[in-house]
Amino acid sequence: MKLSLLAIFFLLSITVISQTLNPTERYRITQFKENGKNVTKEYKGREQYLMFFENEKNELCFAVGSQIAKEKSYGVIYLTDSKKNIQTKDNCSAETMNFRWKYRNSYDSVCGYAANTFTKIYTEPVISFHCIMATQDLVVHEYSGYMEKPSEYFNETELAKR
Repeated sequence: MKLSLLAIFFLLSITVISQTLNPTERYRITQFKENGKNVTKEYKGREQYLMFFENEKNELCFAVGSQIAKEKSYGVIYLTDSKKNIQTKDNCSAETMNFRWKYRNSYDSVCGYAANTFTKIYTEPVISFHCIMATQDLVVHEYSGYMEKPSEYFNETELAKR
């Protein structure tokens, strides 16, 4: 019984997340904090990004990477909660989702898990985001920035899938 409820929850989660995200969305990181310390300057010029994409098995995946350094952490996500159309204090709408992420680093082959809260904020003229990630090593990363237009990252999509 528990297994069937878990399977139903998983299928509903995939449906909700599929409606919230396009198959590929990439977000440019403009602010980066690590354990509360602003480290944005240390990563300046690396063209850091977050990306949602589907792998060859049609599983929803997430990546954090650097376009300049050609390195990334990537892997499948498991949705735990999703809320749509939250009103922000400045009357913008937002979507929030909480998910677990099983990742692998391309630069050192380390694998692990992270708990994430990702908020997409609909502002004019861009879509902003805020993401908080807590790794199994108890490191908290906080990212903010904006959603890129698909034409800005078209070539990167194939790289993210590798």
